[in-house]
Amino acid sequence: MAVIATAGRVDATRFNPSIEILNSWGLNVIVSDNVLKASGYFAGTDNERSEALQSALDDPGIKAIFCARGGYGTTRILDDIVYSRFRESPKMLIGFSDVTALHLKVSSLGLTSIHGPMPIQFGSTNHLESVELLRKLLFEGRYSYDLSGSSYHNGTLRDSTILTGGNLAMVCDSLGTGTEIDTEGKVLFLEEIGEDIYRVDRMLKQLERAGKFKVLKALLIGHFTDIRDTDTSFGISLESMILEKVPSEIPVVFGLPFGHESPNYPIMINATHQITIGETVSLTFEMGE
Repeated sequence: MAVIATAGRVDATRFNPSIEILNSWGLNVIVSDNVLKASGYFAGTDNERSEALQSALDDPGIKAIFCARGGYGTTRILDDIVYSRFRESPKMLIGFSDVTALHLKVSSLGLTSIHGPMPIQFGSTNHLESVELLRKLLFEGRYSYDLSGSSYHNGTLRDSTILTGGNLAMVCDSLGTGTEIDTEGKVLFLEEIGEDIYRVDRMLKQLERAGKFKVLKALLIGHFTDIRDTDTSFGISLESMILEKVPSEIPVVFGLPFGHESPNYPIMINATHQITIGETVSLTFEMGE
């Protein structure tokens, strides 16, 4: 498997413990040359990051690609990549946050990927549970999450359907591009970090205006971390902000363990799940279903 960096520069002290952990899983770890490079904000130049991603995607011997961290920068190289060999020899792509851009590209190719913990988190005791769940998913190809501690609104749901989504800003960024998110008949999940609440409202409104909510089967809300209110108070809660934009018949679930906090459960993107929303909330995936 390969570890690459497509976005922000990587802190070696946070990254290095992940190599020992990945080796302990019995994996042959290949770290791209740019992972610990720095070019301004980024983990190397656009060209260096693009070459690392291309090399990992093209190598038939690599079965999984871990993105070292998120931040910003993946969309700067996304359209420079040729995906023909990747389509011929797919491998699992793992990451979240800015890596949502890559997940949506993979989805547009009809393939699946994993929204989940990244190597800079592996050494944190806060993420032990999430990292172990990721290991099990990679080696066992399944999970079943009881999410009944969350809260739901609107209707209930018991269905087999495709899950899509990721970081709210990156989902919005996809609109009008070749990797625009497709939500029709699917369950959408969203997470975000470090935004002013009025910006969150604007992004949610953009998705509403683009018709992305009205065609959903359900909406799942993960961590919205460090969302800042304005000095004069925006005057509406995040929960109300979301509910006012989603048709009343579409179930919405809050408080799910996905995103920039702990836990950050790994979930398959563009893959069919068994989902239950009601007095119990659960999400089940098994490879091959």
